[in-house]
This record gives sequence, C-alpha cells and structure tokens, in this order.
Amino acid sequence: MGIEGVGSADLGKVEFNETTLPMTLRATLTDALDRIGKRHSDHGLLITVDETQGANVSDLRALATAVQHLIREERNIAVAFAGLPGMTSSLLHDNVITFLRRAMPVELEDISLGLVSDAFEEVITANGGAITPEALQIATEATHGYPFMIQLVGYNIWRKASGSVIDAGAARAGVEAARIRLGGTVHEPAIEDLSSVDRTYLLAMAQDQGPSRTGDIAQRLGKDPQYAGRYRERLIQAGIIYPSAYGYVDFTIPYLRQWLQEHAATLMLGGN
Repeated sequence: MGIEGVGSADLGKVEFNETTLPMTLRATLTDALDRIGKRHSDHGLLITVDETQGANVSDLRALATAVQHLIREERNIAVAFAGLPGMTSSLLHDNVITFLRRAMPVELEDISLGLVSDAFEEVITANGGAITPEALQIATEATHGYPFMIQLVGYNIWRKASGSVIDAGAARAGVEAARIRLGGTVHEPAIEDLSSVDRTYLLAMAQDQGPSRTGDIAQRLGKDPQYAGRYRERLIQAGIIYPSAYGYVDFTIPYLRQWLQEHAATLMLGGN
C-alpha cells in the first residue's frame, strides 16, 4: 500500500509494510496535516478510496484505525469511499471498520439519457470529432444512464472510430467492448462473494427477458415463496436487484442478465 500527495499539499510517496501499516499511516497523515496547517490553517486533508469493494481489507482496517485516531484528536481530515452498493453489507460488519457506519451514504442515481446524449456530443465535438445521429442514439441508449457505463461507452466508441467521425458501426463495436469491460469490472465483483443460493436466485431471474415475478423464481428454485423471499431481501440489500413493481424484481446493474446467461455454467460450479 502506498500514499501519494497531489496538488499544493505534496505528501511525497511512502510505501508501507503490513506489520507497521497502521502506525506508519497515522504518522504520515499526521505529518501531512501539520504541513497543510502551516500553509493554510483552515485547510484539511481529504482521502478518497475508489473501487472500495475490491480493496484489500487489511489496508482498509489500517486506514480506518489511523483516521479514527486523528478524528479523536479533532484533526481536519475526511474520507470518501466509492464502490458498488453492496460493499456496505460486508464492510460495515467488520469490527475495525465500524466508523463507516457513521458515514453519510450517497447513492448515485442513473443519469437522464438526455444529459448523456448532450455530454457525448459536447465532448466528442470539443476534441475535434463528430458523431452521427444514429451512432449517438446507439451509444446513449446503451448506457442506460449508468455512470460507469457512460465512461466505458464514451471511451470505446472513440477508440473504435476509424477516423474523426463515429458512425453506427463504431458505436456498436464500442458498446460491445464496453459491455465486456463492465462484466469484468462490475458484474464479476458483484457476484463473486454471493452464496450459491444467491447465485441460483439470480440465474432463475436471468431466464426472463424483463422483470421477474417472484412467484416464478420460487417455482424455478423448487422452494416456497417465503424461503425464496429471504434471498430476495438479501440481494436487494446487496444492491444487486430491486423491486420493480409489486411482486416483481429486476436487476440493478445494466447487462447483468446477459452476463449471467453467458456465465451460468461457471457460476453453478463455483458456488459457495
């Protein structure tokens, strides 16, 4: 684990070993806060952690320990974590990372497709490119307004263009590349820690082309509705599915249904 300063408060770069990590990290952060305070008495230190669900738990514990000490000392420090919705269910039950329970959760909602379309067109034009109306519609609708998918689609349609103009072919190729990337970076991490029954529930859902009726899922599982309902609630709490209507559930993450269909055999063999 390392920490590297950015901007006016240059922290330098420090490497930590696992044994002394909490104490070394606390000392490093204290030194950084002292230096920031000397230059700007009203400034503090913000630590951001991205892809938290894939972070090393030992590193998170060390960070939590160091930050909690500094908070007790009333130092001007804050931490922002970003990750999949389901990460809180596992991290909040960790004995050391309990200070996350006092954090303010902010769940990002899907972005309207109108804004997505405008953003694509503005960024592409500002960088000397162009996109056809058909390609813009394909790219926009493929994102489903999902923030990370917007990034992936935008990046990949630009790469797939043969020249300065992004046409429908480049858009379709870029969307497919983005979908595959989403599978490896979002779908797989979201599923890998689920139990075999959780996965079976999701695979039962994946048999439908749209929202699934909870009664049908229970029937496919060969269980009574009350039994299936327990796993429904677990998956809702994990941010994997949501109740789309009374008696129906659907997937929260775009393209998860298709990813489950493609990986069904592997998931059944790899259950816990």
